[in-house]
Amino acid sequence: MLFLFLLALQPGLKQDHQIDVATAKDILEREVHLRQEMIRLLQEIEERKKEATLLSTLQQQWPFWTTAVALALLTMVWWQTRQRKPQESPQSFRAYCSDLPPDVSEVEIRLILGDPNDSRS
Repeated sequence: MLFLFLLALQPGLKQDHQIDVATAKDILEREVHLRQEMIRLLQEIEERKKEATLLSTLQQQWPFWTTAVALALLTMVWWQTRQRKPQESPQSFRAYCSDLPPDVSEVEIRLILGDPNDSRS
């Protein structure tokens, strides 16, 4: 009698076994997916930590770099003003004018830059 009962349950056991295998397969696939997602999230967290560290470093060092650039610019301006050669003074220009009297063919105009009372002239 027990033997007949077991034979009657046999098709049901096979079906349950197939369902268990399919469920186990789904669970394993879900586990693989969740592990991959966890690895991706951990990598994203590490990347954000690196970005935050770089940003923090830049925030701490900006006064130094700003000062360095300002000093470099001031040095360049100062150096250029020292290297610039003074213009010859006085400068002379020649002008030709047709309204001049016949005996005057040209007039020389001198432009003197600086203090007219300067004794260096």
